[in-house]
Amino acid sequence: MAEEYIPVSSDDAPGISLPRTPIRNEMLFLISGAAASGLGHLGSATMPFQIDVAINRFGLSVSQAGIFGFVEILALSVTMFVGPTYGKIFSSNLLSLTGGVVLAVSALMADLVRTGQLYALYAIAACLGVGAGIIFCALMKAVSSRHDIERNMSFINGVGLLINALIIFFSSHMAGGHSGNGNRIFLMIAATALIAAPFMMIFMSEGPHGRHDPTFQDSHSASPIPISGAVVLFLLWAGYSIGSSAMWSFSARIARHINIPTESMANLSSLGIFVGIFASLANAYGTRFISSRMLLFIGLTGTALSCLGCTLAPNVWAFGLGICVYWTFLMTASCYLFSMAAKMDRTGALGMWGASIDRIGHAFGTYTGGLVIATYPPAVLGGFSFFVCIAPVILWAVCTPHKPWTSMRRGNPDPQATFGVIRPPTP
Repeated sequence: MAEEYIPVSSDDAPGISLPRTPIRNEMLFLISGAAASGLGHLGSATMPFQIDVAINRFGLSVSQAGIFGFVEILALSVTMFVGPTYGKIFSSNLLSLTGGVVLAVSALMADLVRTGQLYALYAIAACLGVGAGIIFCALMKAVSSRHDIERNMSFINGVGLLINALIIFFSSHMAGGHSGNGNRIFLMIAATALIAAPFMMIFMSEGPHGRHDPTFQDSHSASPIPISGAVVLFLLWAGYSIGSSAMWSFSARIARHINIPTESMANLSSLGIFVGIFASLANAYGTRFISSRMLLFIGLTGTALSCLGCTLAPNVWAFGLGICVYWTFLMTASCYLFSMAAKMDRTGALGMWGASIDRIGHAFGTYTGGLVIATYPPAVLGGFSFFVCIAPVILWAVCTPHKPWTSMRRGNPDPQATFGVIRPPTP
């Protein structure tokens, strides 16, 4: 029976196709990829709970707990930044298993640590970041080598966010209504990593055929990365991360400014996250109608406007709408930033560096947002977030030859459909 072929991506150069991956294998890869995405983002997603446990259970001061979080995010960022180095040596299967084991063991040690062991906690925080970073590098290496990148990233990001939301929900309820002394967030992280690690090891294979291909990395590592395109992509990524995190990190304070109760803010945040999940899943079909470059432009612009809108909201209804719009555009931008990186560099190196910039930007945005909100009203914070998000987008639209609104339709044969040359997988 003749083998069926499909295009590698909606924006890739025409005439390039690959054998269709069996549906079963494809679904198993997507599920394992979603688990990897959830674990890779778990550190930053659960950081408020980790900080709460560090203060109330481990006896750390506020500044010491802040250093705990900083060490974890820094280790995560550094691990992803150097990911292309060890990614050339080890397969995605082995990396995902290694990262899962490191994350699980570190989380178990954190759950068992005693009060007052400050430097041991800092070491554990570093190990937590390293484990999550290795998992995320395995994910980017595997996703970048496959076809239908936008669809894969949409599903993986959406379900990964759902995994994070469920872990936060169950860990907070395991506290039994008490303070952070009863919170078992580290135990939940360990259990999730142990369950997901063997599954990721089996199904997290790179290569365009959905199977481990030892020649794939060598055939693409020699291709130069388009420097100008990478610079534009990283500027967009940094602005998006800093601006969005500056607003979101202090959304509870913004809500209090317009007299929204804490319980209502928690419900609005949960609603916004679930809206983001559905928006991410819907992004899988976006490139059927519009190019991924235009969708990235819409996502980044919408994120900037929603940051401003949330801080200008006069009541709970407007604020709730702003939160939902924020998560919709945030997940859209995230999906297409990763898909652009993957199509520009099929080895996954750009995706790893971009994810590292994203985490560093998240930490920097939280810090700068705190400085702004401590001195000025929320509207100024919204203006700051808007400017940081939109400035790189304006630079992209005005100063580069590859405008976001050109080649808007799907299937356009323009080889410069992102910010540089697209590198399709080897047939």
